[in-house]
Amino acid sequence: SRDELIRLAQKGRDYDRIRGRAESLAGRLGGAERANEALGLLARKRGMTAEQYADSLRAESLAAERGVSRAEAVTLVRRERAAAQRPRDEELAVERQAAAFAAEYPDVDPAAIPGEVWTAAGSGAGLLGAYRRYELQSLRSRVRELETSAGNAARSTGSRASDGGAGEIETDWLGG
Repeated sequence: SRDELIRLAQKGRDYDRIRGRAESLAGRLGGAERANEALGLLARKRGMTAEQYADSLRAESLAAERGVSRAEAVTLVRRERAAAQRPRDEELAVERQAAAFAAEYPDVDPAAIPGEVWTAAGSGAGLLGAYRRYELQSLRSRVRELETSAGNAARSTGSRASDGGAGEIETDWLGG
């Protein structure tokens, strides 16, 4: 159909753009890998890891740029590195939470988890803990409903269609 043809043409055009970008990134990655190897060689000559050597170079640069002592520059570099590491640490924590949840509740579809659980999980409760609290709250609510229903049934006088007995209703008087 015409709509499908348009959609496929747009996909093809988008594919070319994405492929070009991927090739560009692959080239940049190759250059970064070579630079990282060179940095590693220089670092090993100085008895450091590549990360330590990069931090040392960054600290020297900051000290010269800002006119601060080397010790202050090293502190700034450490803060930068810690700030850059935080999102990765948070990402790993989320992955661990998801794995723990999947192990505990393998049959629960993440799309079926209520928004209130996601909100609680994002507030630091963790997905597994938030879902457990939600589940416990739901179960307690259901138990209260069943207890109320059972109590109402016990107090009920029964149906008005019979005298409460298990026998059949006599139909002789109907002429049958």
